Amino acid sequence: MGRAGAFAANFKPEILDAFRALCKKQRKQYTKVLEQLAEIYLQCGGDIEILGSVQAPINQKRTAPEVVQSTEQLLRRIDRLEENEEFNAETFTELLSRIEQLEKTPKTSKQSTQKS
Repeated sequence: MGRAGAFAANFKPEILDAFRALCKKQRKQYTKVLEQLAEIYLQCGGDIEILGSVQAPINQKRTAPEVVQSTEQLLRRIDRLEENEEFNAETFTELLSRIEQLEKTPKTSKQSTQKS
């Protein structure tokens, strides 16, 4: 029996080599990175799709609820921006229409004396 906490894994050699090389480049122990990945996997209930949608640095510890909350906040911000863009477009269209109507309206003698 191996030591407690140890496990054996069969990675594709090119994946394992690339993973180790990146860890070495970042000056991280690949076993610690694997442990962090396992923790994240457990925290998100095994939903690995969430891992693919998040571009967080490995050394930044974030829990799954924090990731979900951040994603929801970003989506709300995007929705608000889109709504603001629609509102602004409608407002500008309405303003331009009113300006065109005002320009087409004949000037009364009262309006012309006020400008003089």
